Amino acid sequence: MKTTIKLFIITAIVSLITSCAKNPEKLLVKKDGIWNATAVTTIPGFGTYTDANEITFTDGGGTSKDISTGDVSTFTWVYDKKNEVITITTVDGADTYVIVNKVSEVEKDSEKWTFVNGTENGVIFTTSDFTQVTTLTRK
Repeated sequence: MKTTIKLFIITAIVSLITSCAKNPEKLLVKKDGIWNATAVTTIPGFGTYTDANEITFTDGGGTSKDISTGDVSTFTWVYDKKNEVITITTVDGADTYVIVNKVSEVEKDSEKWTFVNGTENGVIFTTSDFTQVTTLTRK
């Protein structure tokens, strides 16, 4: 019985440490919160495009700087631990963009996100419209 209790306690501690270490919500803002993000987007019939950004995450918000143009945008974000998705909302003038990504890989200094769906001014986009995989690496 003591062995079973010890195993349970050890398993619980390891699970807690692992879940905390792999929680995107906590990792994104650690250190200075600055990440390099490379998004590879494939649009059926049009090809594949790569976009690079420097993203700074703060609690519930952040900024994204397009590496090629220098354009900066602000956003809010929320992580849904149950469904393992991150939702990013950007308002640019009169335009509102909401993107939902599945967090498919989480490491201490990297993450991989896969596009699930999104909206642009209320128009819904899904993976039948395009696919996108974003790789983030801590800067």
